[in-house]
Amino acid sequence: MSASVLITELKGRMNEAGYNQKSLAKAADLNETYVRDILKGKSKNPEASRLAKIALALGCTVDDLY
Repeated sequence: MSASVLITELKGRMNEAGYNQKSLAKAADLNETYVRDILKGKSKNPEASRLAKIALALGCTVDDLY
């Protein structure tokens, strides 16, 4: 799994859905810093369960993010 692909897909889907870091984190019931760390590439191997929450909030699957 490529972190850069995840970041690109995540940013694109966030933009399409009208989310910023804070609103996505809230919709996914996650800490805003967790979403930020993914977007900045600091979280190299995000937990599958947390990615599933993000994907659900974005209306896609985890596989769609990669």
